[in-house]
Amino acid sequence: GLGWDGVHPRGLLRLSDDILRRWMALMLKCERLGLWPEHVGVVVIVLLPKGDGTFRPIGLLPHLPRVWMRARRDEAKQWEIKCDRPFLYAGSGRGSTVAAWKQAARAEVAAASEEKYAQVLLDLVKAFERIPYRVLMREALRLGYPLRLLRLAIATYKLPRVIRVGGAISDLVWAARGIVAGSGLATTEMRLVMIDIVDKASAAHRSVTPTLFVDDLSCEQAGDHERVVEELGGFTRHVVLRIHADSMEVSGTKSMVSASHPSLGDALQAKLQQFRIPSVLRVKSLGVGLGAGIVRNTKVMKTRLNNFSKRIPRFKMLRRAGVNTAKLVRTGGIAALMHGFGGSGVSPSILLHQRIAVQAAAAPKAGLGGQELEVAMMIADGTKTGRADPAFPA
Repeated sequence: GLGWDGVHPRGLLRLSDDILRRWMALMLKCERLGLWPEHVGVVVIVLLPKGDGTFRPIGLLPHLPRVWMRARRDEAKQWEIKCDRPFLYAGSGRGSTVAAWKQAARAEVAAASEEKYAQVLLDLVKAFERIPYRVLMREALRLGYPLRLLRLAIATYKLPRVIRVGGAISDLVWAARGIVAGSGLATTEMRLVMIDIVDKASAAHRSVTPTLFVDDLSCEQAGDHERVVEELGGFTRHVVLRIHADSMEVSGTKSMVSASHPSLGDALQAKLQQFRIPSVLRVKSLGVGLGAGIVRNTKVMKTRLNNFSKRIPRFKMLRRAGVNTAKLVRTGGIAALMHGFGGSGVSPSILLHQRIAVQAAAAPKAGLGGQELEVAMMIADGTKTGRADPAFPA
C-alpha cells in the first residue's frame, strides 16, 4: 500500500546517483537529530477487516520514513541476532508453523508418557497500539538496542495520522503511545518489549516452555498435577502482572488455558481467576488447531476449507476474464488452504474435500470421479514441479 504521497519506494531507482546521495544525507541528518522534516507527511491508518468482525489497523508511512526503516532493517536484524533467545520464533527456520508443530509434539509426547499437560495462550489487547514509549526506551537501554534508531522510529510514530475506512478519511490525530503495525521496525520493537518479560518469568519458573511469536505468547508444561498448576500458573501470573505494570493489557476473552484433563484446566483457571482466562480443550495457536495432545482439532482446517470454498465463484469469474486461476492456486491458494497442517495432519476425508475445492477453482472442466480428479490435479499443477494439488503439502 502507498502512503499519503503515493510514492512507491522502487520509484527512487529512477533517480540519479547524485540525488540518491542527497537522499541518504537527508536521512542521516534526520537520524542524528531524531526528527523528520516538518512537511514529511502523515501516517495513514487503514482498518482491514478481520475474521471475527473487528478490524486490524495497518499504518501506511510516508515514503521517507519507510525507506529509512528499510535501509536500517539490517542493523535491527543484527541486534535480533545478538539478543536471540530459544523462545523467540520469527525468521529463518523459526516460522509460526515450526513453533506450532513443536507445541503439538510436546503435547503428544506428554500424552504418550501419561503425564499431565497444559498450555496457556496469552493475547495482548491492541498489542502494537498500546506500547508506551517509556517502556521502549527502558528496554532499549537494558538490551542494547540502537537508541538513534529508536528515537527516529518514535518520531515516525508521533507524526500526525489519519484513519481511512473505505473512501472516508478522518481529521488529523496524534498518538501519545504505540508503534505503527506495518512499519519496518515494528516486529523488532515488539520483541524488544517482550524479551525481558519472558526472561524474568523463565528465571523464576524454569520448567515452563515459553514460545513467543511477535505478540503471541504461549507457555506449556508437562508433569504431575500440582507441579503444572504451581509452575505454569506462576509463570503466567508473572507475565500478565508485568504486562499490566507496563500499561498494556492481556485479553480475558482471547487468552485461553488448554489442559489434558478437565481438573487440571479448572485448577489453572482458578489460579488465574483474577485475569478471567477461561479453560477450553481445543485452541488455535499461531493458526494451528491444538487439543492438548489428547484430541484432534479439525475446526481450524474446516474453517480454512469453508473460506476457500466461498471464494470459488471469484476464481470462476477471474477465469472467465482470462486469468490463469491454476497459477493463483499454486502461488497463494494452497498456502491459505493448508497453513499449519504439518502440526495437526490431514484426514483422508478432509483432503478429498480440499482437492475437490481446488479442482473447482483451478480446473473446472474435469469430472469428480477418482481418475478424472487425479487428471484435473495434474493439469492444475502445470509442470513437473507444480504444486497445485493439496495432496503435496498434506
